[in-house]
Amino acid sequence: MAKWDDVQTTYGMGYNGALPTSSTAGTNSSWGPKADDFVFKYFDGEERPFMMYPNNASDFFRTGFTAQNSAILSVNSGKTGMRFSVTDMRNKDILPNTNMSRDNFNLRVNTSAGPVDFDFTANYTRENVKNRPALGDSQSNVGKNLMTLAGTYNQAWLKHYEDADGNYSNWNAND
Repeated sequence: MAKWDDVQTTYGMGYNGALPTSSTAGTNSSWGPKADDFVFKYFDGEERPFMMYPNNASDFFRTGFTAQNSAILSVNSGKTGMRFSVTDMRNKDILPNTNMSRDNFNLRVNTSAGPVDFDFTANYTRENVKNRPALGDSQSNVGKNLMTLAGTYNQAWLKHYEDADGNYSNWNAND
């Protein structure tokens, strides 16, 4: 969260000290008029105070958690050995509704038959990821969008991203 500490909190969405020309333009620019709590109609048709939401990023992210557990069974008898291991990893990402689980299974058997040694290994990985976050300059990159979101635009409003007919609400005019 350190990268969001030093942002300007005086001017709201818009350009050159002026409000945008529509309720969906300028959402990724914080160079409009001063945020003085006047009423403004946003993308969803709701009229709200034109005010700063300084904790937009920190209010969005959650505390992440990762746990990993392993179990190993190893057996040796004469010139033959066997090792089986299983590892379970669970991750709750810092992004809401995002998580990952991974299970690794490993089997190794080795033996000697006279002058020849045999060593067999088998690995299996099962992975389940829900809502893998977009990275880089993707329009779906949550971090990028939060970093550029105008300070007068509350990210919590975007939780309801569909209109009454189930269509996506255009909240940023592809800024």
